[in-house]
Amino acid sequence: MIANMNAFLTHKIQNQSWKASWKICSTSQRFLEIQINLPQKFYHLKTKIYKQIYSKISRGKIECNLFFEKIQNQQKKNQLYLNKNLAKQLIKSIRWIKQKNKEGYTDILSILKWPGIITKKNFNPIDAKKLLSSFEEAINNFIKKKIIEGEIIKKEITTLLNKMINKIQKIRTELPFVIMSNKQDILKKINNTEINTNSITPEEETITTFLHNIDITKELDRLEIHINKIQQNLRKDTNVGKYLNFILQECERELHRILKKNTNIYIINSSIELKMFIEKILEHTQNIE
Repeated sequence: MIANMNAFLTHKIQNQSWKASWKICSTSQRFLEIQINLPQKFYHLKTKIYKQIYSKISRGKIECNLFFEKIQNQQKKNQLYLNKNLAKQLIKSIRWIKQKNKEGYTDILSILKWPGIITKKNFNPIDAKKLLSSFEEAINNFIKKKIIEGEIIKKEITTLLNKMINKIQKIRTELPFVIMSNKQDILKKINNTEINTNSITPEEETITTFLHNIDITKELDRLEIHINKIQQNLRKDTNVGKYLNFILQECERELHRILKKNTNIYIINSSIELKMFIEKILEHTQNIE
């Protein structure tokens, strides 16, 4: 599964009493970092939201914001709400005190002034469940969006990998001619130099060493193996961003060895092209979860 770490989503929910919107944003980062911003009255939801994000996303900086607003119509704008349970407990306590002391006076207005007896309507716990349910829907849509954008990245990487394979095949086709050309050049240099004869002639020893030094077949083989590994991982259903970065670093090492071994212009230019393809792929994989 290829998912893009850079994504943004807004998810809105509304009923007759309130409206809310979730805003989820993620950016590229090597490890997972979660930041959740909620209105104070909903702090108790933070742990559940964190667990949902942690169970679904493995990498990137995630910022989740909840924006909440009450909807007040003209009839309910100045309406007061009586906390009946608290009022009953308070009256019961007052009666008990009067029975014990048999003196003192408390009027109804004093009871109504008691903190918490008259309040604005509190947020309904049922609505809190709706918010959590809407967040689950939001995070699922967010992940779908990350995967859709990840598929675009996957196609671009696949195109670049195919270009690398074609370039490697061209190098393999050209390599025998490159070796032959260099062999002829070194023979000319040897023929123009006075050499002492040994059991192994200097010509043979020099040519053998030279051919060994410029042979890049093993490097090309390893490069193709790495490309095959990348292609296989792009088809997996797990998060592969970190692994792809590691394989691409190995590809760069093989290209460095090829450039170190060769002075042929065609091989050098082809290696530089391959390096450019790898750098473009690296730019993409840094955004893959």
